[in-house]
Amino acid sequence: MPESEERDESGTVSQGQLPSGAAGDVPKRAGAYALRSPVRFVPARVRAILGDVSGSTMMGYAKQKPLYDPASDYETDFYLWSYEQAELLRQRRFSELDLPNIIEEIESLGRSDKRALTSAYRVLIRHLLKWQYQPEKRSVSWQVTIRAQRTEIETLEDESPSLAAKAGEIVSRAYAKARSEAAEETILPLATFPESCGYLLAQLRDVDWLPEGSAED
Repeated sequence: MPESEERDESGTVSQGQLPSGAAGDVPKRAGAYALRSPVRFVPARVRAILGDVSGSTMMGYAKQKPLYDPASDYETDFYLWSYEQAELLRQRRFSELDLPNIIEEIESLGRSDKRALTSAYRVLIRHLLKWQYQPEKRSVSWQVTIRAQRTEIETLEDESPSLAAKAGEIVSRAYAKARSEAAEETILPLATFPESCGYLLAQLRDVDWLPEGSAED
């Protein structure tokens, strides 16, 4: 080997000691060399650094310690579990997430909102029926309850427009129970109340509307 050529431990000629005339060819042929061998003229020290990043450093990421060890249990401490899952999401530590229970919780949120909306319509309709069919018992307490349920309905439907779109279906299901409860609370025959809801959605949502006027009528 000529004295001007030296090879590093990998056997590659170092760029600084290329034979006379070879160094001048590097810029012209850089593209060709890049296609054939992207590290041919990369100094050994740089290759060592790159090797460390792609090798040992990445292995370090793979072996990263869990953020919570041991992780809280979904069944025994739901509050702490929720906090930890949120923090893991913020830090993008996706491999440590409790995905099955997160999925279950997200699905349950939708079901919970639907149950809450059904309940609000049921209580509202029950009080409207009592207001309509037992006028002598009308009270401020009934008015407060009616207004509170309408506020709850408005909040839930504003937060979940898709539920608002299903309000007709929800009211139909809620009415049967509201009718039964109204009969029990008024001690009136069940047949007193219509078998299907006679109130329009617009009336149920109207904060000022009451069937057959107000208590003063």
